[in-house]
Amino acid sequence: MPKFNATLGALSDSVQPGTTAWTEAGWALEASLENTLKDLILSHSDIPMEQVVKEYTSYLQTLITQKYNKAMKRQPK
Repeated sequence: MPKFNATLGALSDSVQPGTTAWTEAGWALEASLENTLKDLILSHSDIPMEQVVKEYTSYLQTLITQKYNKAMKRQPK
């Protein structure tokens, strides 16, 4: 969550998905979380790697979707 807030979460709600700023933040988030995912897989070796990756990806997608929905609600109609 801190890494999300430092990248996508820190974007202004006026930044629209698909813009350069949004895309760059997404790439930065992915890069900053690579080691987190590796650590999760290693520290939970009793859980299949595919399951850890699936839950991790689902959590991140939820955060990104929430940010996107918040941004869409604030756009002028």
